[in-house]
Amino acid sequence: MLHIESKGTGTPLILLHGWGMNSGVWSQLSDLLSKNYQVYWLDLPGYGFSQPCSSLDWRQTVDLLANSLPRGIWLGWSLGGLLAQQVAISYPQKVMRLVTVASSARFVEQPNWPGMKAQVLELFARSLVHDYQKTLERFLAIQTLGSPQAKADIQTIKKQLEQRPLPDLSVLQQGLQWLAQIDLREQVQMIQAPWLQLYGHLDSLVPRQSQLMHAQLTQAQQHVFAKASHAPFISHLNDFVSTLNHFLKVD
Repeated sequence: MLHIESKGTGTPLILLHGWGMNSGVWSQLSDLLSKNYQVYWLDLPGYGFSQPCSSLDWRQTVDLLANSLPRGIWLGWSLGGLLAQQVAISYPQKVMRLVTVASSARFVEQPNWPGMKAQVLELFARSLVHDYQKTLERFLAIQTLGSPQAKADIQTIKKQLEQRPLPDLSVLQQGLQWLAQIDLREQVQMIQAPWLQLYGHLDSLVPRQSQLMHAQLTQAQQHVFAKASHAPFISHLNDFVSTLNHFLKVD
C-alpha cells in the first residue's frame, strides 16, 4: 500500500523521490507548489511510510504508481524521474506534462553514452551490506558535491528524511539494480507529453555530457542550474519553482 499525501487545489502535480530518500525531501517544495496545484507526494514502495511492502519488480512498481495516482503533471527526481519516464511511456493517458530532475534514461555509462561508472553503483551495493547508515550518508554527500552551500544542503535533506522511517536493505539493493539495469533510451522517444528536464551543472551522478546527450534523444526542454548539483530543488529552491512555473505556464 502506498502512503500518499496531498495538499492544495488545481491540476494534480505528483512528486516522486529518488533512491535512498523518502517524500520528506519535498516538504519545502510542496509548500510552495500547493499554492497553484494539488500536490501529491508519496513514499515509493518500501520507503518511508510505504512500509512494510511486498517485493515488487520494475513493472509492478510502475503499474502501482499509475493506478494509485491521478492524471496530472508527473515530476520525478533521480530514480523517481526514471519511474516517471516509464509511467509516461506505459501510461501516456496519465501524464499531462513530465518533469524530470537530475534524472536519466540510462544512468550507467555505456559505450558512446556518458553516465555513472558501473563501479560506483557496485561500491554502493557492497558498502550497504557492511555499513548501511554510512553508505546513505556518503550518498547524500555525493548529491551535493560542488554546490556552494553543500553542507547546508546535506543538513536540509537529512532533516527532511528524518521525518520518516529508512527503507530496508533489500529495497535499497533493488533500487541500485534498477539504476544499473534500466535503459529507456529507445523508449523515451515515445513520450508525447511536454517534457522539461532539469539538471545541475555540477551533478556527478548525471554528468554534463549525459545531459547533453539527452538533448539529442527527444524534443524535451532542458534547463541547467549553473551552481547546482544533484538536488537543485534544495540548493536553488526559488529558482527551481520559478523555472517550473514558467514551463507550466503559471505566473
